[in-house]
Amino acid sequence: MISKINELIEREYKLDIQNKASQLRVLRSQINPHFLYNALQSIGTLALKHNAAPVYSLLTSLSNIMRYSMNMKEDIVPFTAEIKHVKSYLLLQKNRFEEQFEFELDIQKEVEEILVPKMILQPVVENCFKHGFDQQEENVSILIEAGCKVRS
Repeated sequence: MISKINELIEREYKLDIQNKASQLRVLRSQINPHFLYNALQSIGTLALKHNAAPVYSLLTSLSNIMRYSMNMKEDIVPFTAEIKHVKSYLLLQKNRFEEQFEFELDIQKEVEEILVPKMILQPVVENCFKHGFDQQEENVSILIEAGCKVRS
């Protein structure tokens, strides 16, 4: 019986150590993104001081994408959060492709607070660039529409 108790104590002790190690890994993973976000913010401030508003805008979009992607607390988000995320991504692509690329978002108020799985839109939009954009010789346009249709 003493052997069984010692075995249970040892098992509990090992689980506690594994739990502490996991918590430490999570803290370390949060430090690097936080540092990167602060660095981007500092660069953005410098860009504004030097009247480089387009650079500031791009850094803001990149920061928004990074913060949204790294937030592991929520798996389900309001549709507006998804739209804000995909808009940041599209703004970065707009800068990359300039006049070759246009986008439009047409989102009805009724759908803004509908809860959706996080990261559902950006991969679809990204696929437009990966699989469709390179094949086009002319200008490309992406239109994202969302609304509610009432059926009778």
